[in-house]
Amino acid sequence: MTFKHIGKIHELEQKAEMRFRVSMFWNDIQNKQPRMKESFKMKGPRMAELPDGSHFDVPQVELVNRINISNSSDAEVHSLNEETGLFRWTREYTGSFMQEIDVKQFPYDVHDLKLTLGISVYKEVGRVIRRASAIKPATIEDNERQDGEPYGEIKDHVQIPGFVRKDLKCVVNKRESCGALKQTLQYIIPVRRVHSFHENVIIPLLLLHIIAILSALMPIDELEGLEGRISTLLSIAFIEIGMKFIFDKSLPTVSYTVLVQNMVNHLFYALLALAIKDYFLYFFYVKLEFGKFDDIGFYYIELVFACFAISPMVWIVKKMYTEHKKTFEWEVESEKRTFNYRNSIYESTRRMVEESTRRMVEESARRVEQAEVQGQGQTGSSTSLESSAEEGEHLRALVL
Repeated sequence: MTFKHIGKIHELEQKAEMRFRVSMFWNDIQNKQPRMKESFKMKGPRMAELPDGSHFDVPQVELVNRINISNSSDAEVHSLNEETGLFRWTREYTGSFMQEIDVKQFPYDVHDLKLTLGISVYKEVGRVIRRASAIKPATIEDNERQDGEPYGEIKDHVQIPGFVRKDLKCVVNKRESCGALKQTLQYIIPVRRVHSFHENVIIPLLLLHIIAILSALMPIDELEGLEGRISTLLSIAFIEIGMKFIFDKSLPTVSYTVLVQNMVNHLFYALLALAIKDYFLYFFYVKLEFGKFDDIGFYYIELVFACFAISPMVWIVKKMYTEHKKTFEWEVESEKRTFNYRNSIYESTRRMVEESTRRMVEESARRVEQAEVQGQGQTGSSTSLESSAEEGEHLRALVL
């Protein structure tokens, strides 16, 4: 399984767009006969044509969680090992696939993008063409060491819009039902949302909230000071309401409240509590003349409501710090994965050039020996050897 593109994740439709190539390996005992490694043409979804015109069955790959798919390439069947009857079927797909996406923790949500496939054991007419065999991830030995590790990979250039990903995982699931699929192979891509855009709105709201708390703690010596404090709190509350309406346009379209909306709502509720507290103070201390503004009870009330207003800020800052730390770890892992991938390409290219250079030098030495045996002189051969060695050194210098 090789993922070549992962497109937009649709939260409302519960789907994700993918483009990938599936390679299936199996041993066909009936077609186990000495012949050269070759390719075969597909005749329909389940049959391949041999050179003599006969046909043999090809296991049918079933994409379980597909919504709509299209074939990006024609199916290909190759014979890899004539002694064991090892065959490889491969095809590239593009389409949308059903996912379980829950954005209640938005913008700190983590998802598992899944692609589930299996081998169907029934034909369209219902006739069983083979017994259900165990399905498992392929290994490098299955691929006869031709295309790297076919176990499963995501190409280095694949970037999921708005998300950072981890390495690919693979799980084999057994099915207890007696349907067409006995086992399924599930490829899982863990992804975490990049949340910097939404925090650019949360941080200004936190700063406004700090101003509101400071204004609520200002000492009051007369009635005008209390009215001014209430006016300041209401003004900040209206600013938060306006920012919330603008902010909601960038949120996922879902039927429930997400985490970032709860954060903004808690800040608004805290401001509302401070404003209501000031109205009660005005009613008791001014209208009813319950006491004076410098009473110890007045300061106790102020302290209690200030702690209540600070509590959502502490929760939001702690949540932001924790999630930033987790996202940073994911990004570091992604950078290490990219570095290792590029380093492996460099090493494989270097080995390939060194092997090519070694063969060129050996071929030049062989020609020199042949020239000496045939008595044709050593000048031309020595020149050829020196030029080949210089060319090899030049190729090695390019790689290094």
